Amino acid sequence: MKDIFNKILIFVGIILFLQMIMYNISNAGKYKELYAASQDTITKTRNQYNQELSVKDAIIFNNKKDFLRLQTTDSSLRALQKIVKNFEGKLSTAISIANSSSSSGNTVTKMTDGDIIVKNDTIFVYPVYTSSWNDEWDQGQIIAGRDSIFRFIQIRNKYELTVGRTKYWFKPNETKVKLLNLNPNTITQEVNTFQIQPQQKKLGISLQLGYGFSNSILPSPYLGVGLGYQLISIR
Repeated sequence: MKDIFNKILIFVGIILFLQMIMYNISNAGKYKELYAASQDTITKTRNQYNQELSVKDAIIFNNKKDFLRLQTTDSSLRALQKIVKNFEGKLSTAISIANSSSSSGNTVTKMTDGDIIVKNDTIFVYPVYTSSWNDEWDQGQIIAGRDSIFRFIQIRNKYELTVGRTKYWFKPNETKVKLLNLNPNTITQEVNTFQIQPQQKKLGISLQLGYGFSNSILPSPYLGVGLGYQLISIR
């Protein structure tokens, strides 16, 4: 009985030791993956409608605490950390986007009577020039007077944002973020995505097949139901 108890203690000690090693390796790998994802550049293409499509890898972590511990000077990544930190509740995905839009084109100019000033028997007429437009993606109005210009420009934007995992037979799955600007005059400058991947439960009751210790010194194969602790996940 004493020998069996000693074997159990040795077995538990080995499990805890291996778990500690796996935990350190996992954390180091996650930080390396996070750094690589944060440094990843945006891949940009344009479709047949001249709309810009931006694609970038998401930053995956088991929890937001490890993400917030990351020390970085990247302003866009720090902005994403602020979003994650300020969220109240159970966070799943956080996305930070920076873009810019332009408005250009030709419009008809109308001239109307403006200020009329009489000075030393001379009449000065300062006309007012106006121009306005209302297109699919922007609208505006410009009024130019004698000493000032009034401008009003409103840009319309629409987006298609998707987050999903891509599958390749020759490499691990990757979580990609795709942002399509429907406005062809809009470009994406930054897009960063943080996503929490739920940690798989380690302890549970399962059907087990493997080697174990019994009354003999050497381990022997067995099949049964028992309480298990997962060390390595195979997907």
